[in-house]
Amino acid sequence: MSDDRGLMSAWFTRPKAENVPWFTTWLQRIAEDYAAWRSNYFPEDGVVVDSTLRRHNEPFMNAFEDRMLRLQAGRSVGRNETG
Repeated sequence: MSDDRGLMSAWFTRPKAENVPWFTTWLQRIAEDYAAWRSNYFPEDGVVVDSTLRRHNEPFMNAFEDRMLRLQAGRSVGRNETG
């Protein structure tokens, strides 16, 4: 493409998810950079979310993951049914 839409389209996943590898790589890099920045922001601070709190939140996290899987499965089924 010779216009700016061609350049800008690289920032999106595209209709057939052509850019997903690039897109997910950058999302991962952004998340890792943020985590590194956050963990070094106040290095003297203690741990807030410890293993006990994580275990306490496991039912919520499991329910969230189950719901996401159901939503993703439903979306896949919907695509197959509509063609």
